[in-house]
Amino acid sequence: MGVPGTCASSFIETAASRSLGVGNYKFRYTYVDEDGYESNPSPASDAIDVASGEVVTLTIVNSSDAKIVSRNIYRTAVGGALYYYDGEVGDNTTTTYESSGADGSLGTQVATNHNTPPTSPQIPYKRNNKIYLGDDDNLCISHTSDVEYFPPAWFQKTTDRRKITGIIEQMSKLVVFTEDVINVLSGTDEDNFQFKKAYYGDGCIATRSIQNISNYIIFFSFNGLMAFNGSVVSEIDGRLSKYLRDNINYAYADSSCSYYYDDKYILSYPKGSATYPTESVYFDFKTGRIGVFSFAFNVYSRWDKGSDGILIKAGSTTIG
Repeated sequence: MGVPGTCASSFIETAASRSLGVGNYKFRYTYVDEDGYESNPSPASDAIDVASGEVVTLTIVNSSDAKIVSRNIYRTAVGGALYYYDGEVGDNTTTTYESSGADGSLGTQVATNHNTPPTSPQIPYKRNNKIYLGDDDNLCISHTSDVEYFPPAWFQKTTDRRKITGIIEQMSKLVVFTEDVINVLSGTDEDNFQFKKAYYGDGCIATRSIQNISNYIIFFSFNGLMAFNGSVVSEIDGRLSKYLRDNINYAYADSSCSYYYDDKYILSYPKGSATYPTESVYFDFKTGRIGVFSFAFNVYSRWDKGSDGILIKAGSTTIG
């Protein structure tokens, strides 16, 4: 939505039977889109001195965003510093607004933390009615329910200041990976969030390798397939990890893709000089067996029609 410009030069009109008190006022306004989301407010207008029996007419700017359907006007009480709801311009074409009500009729205070999300986050994740975004080394956290708003004051930096490579929930915590570090976000909201390093030395190199299997976080690291129990990382199977280290094209390791089905963790990865997944390996959590499949996919989808059991469908965005 963007932030509106400053209220332009306002002017004063004389009018009978109006309730605006004598003194000075300042104004701000916001944009409201078709879904009801509201922008941060404009910069404040200059102080406007009002005499007895006068009203203020503001000049406001229309938005170039086609989704904007109205503007909300906020003003101070006489001589005040906080901004409260004064009224609405119910379209995106009108360029003036008249303020004439008493201070006692003002509504709620303007919100100043309606920041829009980053423009190109790498990883989205939904948890507890919030959206979490991995944007370079920032974990960006939305408002609860109002997931269009991302206040920068709530952002968390990864402890090693490296790019986020994976996000997944583990019981009451949110696990956030970089390539070398596992970070954990605990707490329920912005008032008690704690973000700290949980493990150093093994991180995730392929976002779509991450699975939560019985609250063990399975992921693909430089060293192979690993499991994180919330405090310690351990290798799933030494033979399987060595096979991956010997065969993977590390330059394209981030294209690897996994799924958990029928007690098996399946990872498709780029073998040899391949630039996309060409082979799959698996670990069977029920039997402990490992194996290799000659097929590989970079898209997996769970299908549950309720009548014919759960199916896994897979495909490739590279070769169709």
